[in-house]
Amino acid sequence: MFHVIEDLKEIRELLQEIIECCGYEASAFDGPKSYIEYARSGGFQRPVAIITDLHMPEMTGFEMMEKVLALHPGIRFAIVSGTPNVTHPLRHTACIYLTKPFRPEEVEAMLEKFTACDQGVPPDEIGCADIGDRGYFGVFSSGCPKK
Repeated sequence: MFHVIEDLKEIRELLQEIIECCGYEASAFDGPKSYIEYARSGGFQRPVAIITDLHMPEMTGFEMMEKVLALHPGIRFAIVSGTPNVTHPLRHTACIYLTKPFRPEEVEAMLEKFTACDQGVPPDEIGCADIGDRGYFGVFSSGCPKK
């Protein structure tokens, strides 16, 4: 199960469709506030990873990541953003950075890498450097975050 937080309906639905076409389950949320409310609920199901946008009206993806990690430490995040160079101090909180516009095969590679990490594959065997058109945030450089 992957969770997608994206304020733009078209991108949110596209990501959810790609994830499901790749054979995974996905739940989509229209913004950080609705996701945080869900994360606080008794019905929360821990995802393999959370895929989030950075720039959303309610709060930034980084602010949301901080709040979610306070509730559920060790959750993995991927940032999908049109901003090519993020210099935010919390950028390393995300395991993977994927630049918009993205290709479906890049999303699929990201999902496979998160799934491998979730299954305990050693980080040096995951090979995350090949994701996306730009660099990444030292993907899994210190090992996969523990659940």
